Amino acid sequence: MIAMCKEFGLELMNNQFESHLIYGGEYSPRGKWDYSAEWKTKWDKIISDYANFKDSDKQRLDKMDWWRFLVNNGIPEKDLQIRDLLDSTDFGESIRHVSAYAALAEYAESSEKNEMDYKIKGGNSMFTKALVERVGNENILLKHKVKEVSQADGKVDVLCENGTVFSGDALICTAPVYSLLKINWKPGLPEEKLAALNQLQYARISKHAVLFSDRFWQDESFDMVTDIYGHYFYHATKNQPGKKGALISYTIGDKADVIGNQNDDFKTEMITQTLRPAFGDIKDKIITHLNYNWGTDEYTKGGYALYGTGQWFGIMPLLKKKFMSTYFAGEHLADWQGFMEGAIVTGEEAADEIAG
Repeated sequence: MIAMCKEFGLELMNNQFESHLIYGGEYSPRGKWDYSAEWKTKWDKIISDYANFKDSDKQRLDKMDWWRFLVNNGIPEKDLQIRDLLDSTDFGESIRHVSAYAALAEYAESSEKNEMDYKIKGGNSMFTKALVERVGNENILLKHKVKEVSQADGKVDVLCENGTVFSGDALICTAPVYSLLKINWKPGLPEEKLAALNQLQYARISKHAVLFSDRFWQDESFDMVTDIYGHYFYHATKNQPGKKGALISYTIGDKADVIGNQNDDFKTEMITQTLRPAFGDIKDKIITHLNYNWGTDEYTKGGYALYGTGQWFGIMPLLKKKFMSTYFAGEHLADWQGFMEGAIVTGEEAADEIAG
């Protein structure tokens, strides 16, 4: 992503945050809270030991969930609860549902800030606009929902709901699982691939953007994890001019479903109550807010893929496997799963494979 942004002439801005905490009704600003010394020592050893893991060690790790792994390694209860709050924002569900390998690999192989170091000046949509200019707007067809994919004799025909048919020698399918399963495949997908697709879930994530009259949090690098309804907040207008500021509440799992289904009055109270231990009553500072629940998205039914116990090594190879003249790509198939980086890399890999 960074290389492509440079190629497109897009300016990158620092997007690193320093975490505040609300836990048990008490607020701790950044730098004033931490994990226990006992756990920090154990965690450093876990990260160090990972460098020597063999494939068999990784596959064994994949067979348990991240919560169980932490418990088995003696994490104290408070540290466990805070890790669950923080780590669940990375995976979109409780860490009880996440492959221990998927979690440990992400933390052991990433930077301190978990690779979320930059954003694009003007918004990440600037990347899409630059890509459109490079590819050519005439080559990007909207309102062409795929209805059927037919393959025979080394050829592929893609039939859209509007009647348009595209034919070619190869197809790269980047559709998320929910949409992929809506397509009529002729011949049908292999049973093992179909079974793998039906096992993969996507994370329930609700993003709730709130515009305030002023930036009362007084920290441009502000983010905060909480054990209340709002779960996690981050400063969306970091380093942007103006007095007003926006925080985005990022909720996961059951909380995302509950909040996503409520009316605006409920959501206003949810934001107010969650932030009260840190900032008092900020209700009058709310100008407007907007919610999007990815768990109900028409095409994905979730924010990004969620690999559970035994699935990283169990079903990902089947999901990646080529089917006749169709190659598969997307964030759900990437080593950097859940990131734009992974989506791009898998697309490049599929294109390279076709090109030979």
